[in-house]
Amino acid sequence: MRISQFQADSDVSIEKHSNVQASNVVPEMNHVLGSKVDEVKVGSQQQEQLNLRPKLNFLNALKGSDVDDNKGSKTLGINLVRNLHFASSAMTDGRVTVAPPLDMFEDGCELWKSTLVGHFVGQKLLYPVVNSIAKRIWGSYGLLDVLSSDNGFFLFTFDSVDHATNVLERAPWHMANRPLVLKCWQPNMQFLKDDLARVLVWVRLYNVSLEYWTVKRLSCVASAIGVPLHANHTTLLHKRLSYTRVCVEIDASKMLVKEYDLRCPNGLFITISADYEWIPSKCSNCNVFGHTTAICAINNIDKLKVVAKGKRIVGAVNSKSADNKQN
Repeated sequence: MRISQFQADSDVSIEKHSNVQASNVVPEMNHVLGSKVDEVKVGSQQQEQLNLRPKLNFLNALKGSDVDDNKGSKTLGINLVRNLHFASSAMTDGRVTVAPPLDMFEDGCELWKSTLVGHFVGQKLLYPVVNSIAKRIWGSYGLLDVLSSDNGFFLFTFDSVDHATNVLERAPWHMANRPLVLKCWQPNMQFLKDDLARVLVWVRLYNVSLEYWTVKRLSCVASAIGVPLHANHTTLLHKRLSYTRVCVEIDASKMLVKEYDLRCPNGLFITISADYEWIPSKCSNCNVFGHTTAICAINNIDKLKVVAKGKRIVGAVNSKSADNKQN
């Protein structure tokens, strides 16, 4: 019992004073404490190394460093040099306001001027799918990078404004059979899906006489179904004679024309059939594309139910109170 008590007391003393040597221990107890002393000496060296190692503080955690700035410079690949500076703010109508100078605004716009912003009509595609398709179809147009936001928007950055404009002018684009709405990036742009009153679609026109297969004449023929934008090269080069393929802008507030007549100068009428390669969902209540009238009606009914339910609850409480009074 005395030996055990002495060993415990010695252990505490050795842990408190790391410079204690084995020779300071009672000689006859060396065979008992020898292994413990060596273990504590090694532990003391490790503790000493830990004490010398700078601690990770909150600022370094934000910077990506695992050491303190004052103790070392080991980083995780992020430059720890201070690259931000303080800019004074002001009070405007009781609110704190910052006003970056014009040159900062212009420099920021320069970074995004060759970027197109897009979103899909309906359910969005996953980023890996969009990234793969975009690089495949727009790689020759100078596509540099594809970014995505949490609310379903994609940013396509090109190496020049001309290349971005070229892609935009060749709309509409589809990815995995889903239409992609594209527009140029603009300063102060909010990533919100606008109600689509107009969309671009490709249409195949059948029975168009060959004398009308020019840009000027096709513009007249295709105006019956919407605002014509351009015809594909195969049509203009007369490489496929079964139909003409044109891109038109259709309006949600107007009826979708699938068949109409072409009156020739000699008085002959030719029936033109319009085959839309993609017909977006349309709401006749809102006169917009993107959702159906049925879904819109269901949403309105659900809103009415919520209001009616609230009224019934109040009525039920009053009725119950009246019953209690009668009882």
